[in-house]
Amino acid sequence: MGWYTTEDHLNFRKRFPNVCSFTVNKVYAVISSSVSFWIPGVIMLYMYYRIYMEADRQERMLYRSKVAALLLDKHLQINGISMGEVMRERQSIQMQPMASSKMKRERKAARTLGIIMSAFLACWLPFFLWYIITALCGDACPSPPPVVAAVFWVGYFNSALK
Repeated sequence: MGWYTTEDHLNFRKRFPNVCSFTVNKVYAVISSSVSFWIPGVIMLYMYYRIYMEADRQERMLYRSKVAALLLDKHLQINGISMGEVMRERQSIQMQPMASSKMKRERKAARTLGIIMSAFLACWLPFFLWYIITALCGDACPSPPPVVAAVFWVGYFNSALK
């Protein structure tokens, strides 16, 4: 039943059943950290990048259409087009603020998502770096107990963020 740990750790647990320690083997450390943090983290970053780029593209398109509508309105005024036609154009221009406020809300939502993702990654990155380094290095990379406690608590701190 100790597929996740080392043979030495299983022997240690038999000799000292009242001592609680968690030691994993290298394969388990790589797979568990990849599945629970590294792969989802890369996917999150990629998806956020795509969301940000789409929001930026839509904002540029909105700006271009607004500028084009204003230029058309000015052109119509210069060429003396009837007032009814100019009013129709102005009404379409006045509809732009609604689209602009929607764009601002979407931009704010994308920014909020970025802040939440950054906080999650910043809180858990130290733990998963420590976890993979200590599992791969073994006894060659000892970690002082305060460092271990700190990386755990920084990760736990993520749950307190709202």
